[in-house]
Amino acid sequence: MKMQQVHFAKLEAAIKGAFAKVNATAKGINPESEALTFPKVVEHYAAASKDKDPAMRARWDIFWASGGYDIFGGVREMAYMNDNHMDTALKAVMERI
Repeated sequence: MKMQQVHFAKLEAAIKGAFAKVNATAKGINPESEALTFPKVVEHYAAASKDKDPAMRARWDIFWASGGYDIFGGVREMAYMNDNHMDTALKAVMERI
């Protein structure tokens, strides 16, 4: 993976934080609700959209919902990477959720 470790740590923290916030909100509304996981998001995308790759779409939507490039202080901080590198990092984070 081309992403620097410091950037990967920020990405992982932001995405895990977003999932934690969504799950805390859901528990506040319905204490019996199941926790949201990445596989559940992909399952929903597969059923609700016509995307060729619902997992990729879900990864990128989660990235943008977690703060996008602002996580790193802006897009210029990530000029050393392209979208394929970012997607590889997103896959690695999603495997940990």
